[in-house]
Amino acid sequence: SRNRFSIFANQHRNGAWGTAAEIETNNSVGDTDGDPIVAVAPSGAAVTVWKRSDNGVHFWSNRYAPTSGWATAAQIVTDAGSSQSFGAHDLAIDASGNAMLIWGQLDAVAGSPDSDNAIWFKRYTGGAWQAVSTRVAAPVANRQGFISNPVLSMNAAGTALVSWVGRDYAITSATAAPGSGFGALATVRAGAQPEVLTLPSTGIASDGDAISAWGESGTRPGVRVSQRAPTGVWTAPVQQVPAETTTDPALAVSERGNAVLAWTQPSASNGTTRIFVRRYTSGR
Repeated sequence: SRNRFSIFANQHRNGAWGTAAEIETNNSVGDTDGDPIVAVAPSGAAVTVWKRSDNGVHFWSNRYAPTSGWATAAQIVTDAGSSQSFGAHDLAIDASGNAMLIWGQLDAVAGSPDSDNAIWFKRYTGGAWQAVSTRVAAPVANRQGFISNPVLSMNAAGTALVSWVGRDYAITSATAAPGSGFGALATVRAGAQPEVLTLPSTGIASDGDAISAWGESGTRPGVRVSQRAPTGVWTAPVQQVPAETTTDPALAVSERGNAVLAWTQPSASNGTTRIFVRRYTSGR
């Protein structure tokens, strides 16, 4: 019908794409389903989450099993109404098919001009979403900025790493062991000028080593990288290719801690934009 925005999925097998299929059945005109994110386990099992707008903005999900296909879509997080607002969401899955959803959330505080801002998460284990949503850390007041764009990484064992950028341009991270809540917050980048221009791109290895990359402005704009040992301490950020401006970092980290970092970089001679790649070898 008209004025509908639906969620479809397709698979690529044996060198070819299959037939796209609608994986939710919301037929209400005027409702909007959008912003889908999908995570796929090594077995081929998949989980997807999206937002549905229908007098509120709720999170919905569906799951795929290689033997039976897509299941039935279900609402997993409910918008409480005008007293609440959801930001962006992210999704990751481990080698066993367990997944995690994170999102930014603002909640009005009764009797106060401020609102609480926090990162929330929910786990998908044993083929079902847990009923309870939990904060990653204590909320902050809205005068400190709406924490709305968390970034999630997960290794094969299920250890999760979440990062976000604050209003003061600080980059903060927290880690959760499989099946557990998130631990103490760690500073990836202290809050200060110059401005952080991109969300951090992150990855976490099997032993808990992690890497984060982001873009900065300032007199020497470009991509910075910080690395974290399993102890939780992040190294001082290092600029990549200091002689030229670099932007738009994209990072991938293997289970052994090897990494590939890609970015865009303008040519000093003719102004064209090029894509560069740099590799990191952990030695493991």
